[in-house]
Amino acid sequence: MIPDFFVTGTGTDVGKTYVSQLLLNWVSSFIDEVIYYKPLATGCEKSDGTYCVPDEEAVLLYASDNMPQKSLKTHVGLSYEDPLAPYAIDRHLAESCNKDSLINQYKNMAFGEKKTVVVEGIGGVAVPLWEKYLVSDLIKDLALPVILVAQAHLGTINHTLLTLDHLKSKGINVLGFILNHSSKKKDMSDLTNAGIIQSFSQTPYLFTVEYGQLAFKESQSSTLKKVFSGDFFQNI
Repeated sequence: MIPDFFVTGTGTDVGKTYVSQLLLNWVSSFIDEVIYYKPLATGCEKSDGTYCVPDEEAVLLYASDNMPQKSLKTHVGLSYEDPLAPYAIDRHLAESCNKDSLINQYKNMAFGEKKTVVVEGIGGVAVPLWEKYLVSDLIKDLALPVILVAQAHLGTINHTLLTLDHLKSKGINVLGFILNHSSKKKDMSDLTNAGIIQSFSQTPYLFTVEYGQLAFKESQSSTLKKVFSGDFFQNI
């Protein structure tokens, strides 16, 4: 089986949801049931007492067009209307209550065989969720390995190295990082970013996702198989 994993990013709007869609599609080629879990979401529109979560909607729209025959379930933990870090909105509520609720939700989803849960974080790894509790603390409590998404343009080296240092300081297993082109525009740094980040961080560079890419290439799929290597892929 493909183990559950956590998709995080170097910040907001780096392409976590976009890359998560491609990862969900890839996982669904090998697993009977794939679950997309968004523990927290902010900037959600509220209508008739229910929240519309943009990331979940994007995943479902992508799935309807690109995964019509696949079994995909989605679940969102806590939703907020204000486009702020959860701590800025929810600092007066009990951390233990919300934290335990999210962890239990994940454990309930992950129970059973032939399923993989892909968890997508909010913002970057140091976004505060509650008092003295960051996204990285949630990752640690969920005991999940991480795939890091970063933008593929000038400036990404600094953001990505800082993020990787933070994750490793928490003892979190980083499977590798993916660079994402969020626009058609490219610059000279595209030729050197990946190699420099990998060298300085000693973290595997997986591949770069091109703008508008709808599925992983064969070479990218092969890389992911190595990341999740084991007896599972030897039998497909």
